[in-house]
Amino acid sequence: MLNNQQIDRSPEWLQADEQNRRNKPRTITKNFNAEVDRIGKQGFTYCPFDFLEQWQWIKSIFYTVNSSRDLQIKRLFPDDTADAFIPDIQVKAMLEKQFGDKLHPLIYEWAIKYIPSTAGEIYDPSTHDNFVDVDTTVYRNSYHPSQYSQKQTSKTRPTQWQEYLDRLMPREHNCTDSQGKTFLQQDYFEAFIAQRLQQPAQPPLIAVLLRGEQGTGKNYWMDNIMRPLLGADNFVAVSLGEIKKAIYV
Repeated sequence: MLNNQQIDRSPEWLQADEQNRRNKPRTITKNFNAEVDRIGKQGFTYCPFDFLEQWQWIKSIFYTVNSSRDLQIKRLFPDDTADAFIPDIQVKAMLEKQFGDKLHPLIYEWAIKYIPSTAGEIYDPSTHDNFVDVDTTVYRNSYHPSQYSQKQTSKTRPTQWQEYLDRLMPREHNCTDSQGKTFLQQDYFEAFIAQRLQQPAQPPLIAVLLRGEQGTGKNYWMDNIMRPLLGADNFVAVSLGEIKKAIYV
């Protein structure tokens, strides 16, 4: 775990050092300077940049939850894999694998203390942050943003998309909103889909009802288009019967 990087004492060095001191876990009562000096005498040079990166990595990957009477550790994954419980010994093993010889002994020693605690889960699509602070209480954000993003713009619909829209609704058919404004049905339907993708935190003010013969693709747009676009965690398909039951029961 030796790190031979020289101390430069630049403004950036001092700023990183201040962040490290300010974010020392509150449950650690030992003096930060004294502990850094103790480790320094063992031959490990303190680099505030490495130290900062390491405790921030811990906070971005792990969190604790209440399980019965004990606090248990869970880890996040970079993809849509569900969070998983992990033993504390594995946390330290991941640290060693991630940072190798640059891993500071104090980070290794205090690793579990750096892990943030949460009061539960909350669904907040207004932010991509993994954790949300609500009235000074931290929650795990269960919202997973869409994996799709705009790459380019075009005023012309892709051929396959236009053909699919033509199956659902004729191009010349109109619809009228609550203010009496008229739109082409295909344009309105497309704008509804765009709003759900671009503004997930704003609930839609309308519900789209598609009518037509069986086999025209009414369910296809939800199950095969909207589900992957929004993300499976942000999509729930329900029947009309389930909606009625939720309202009247």
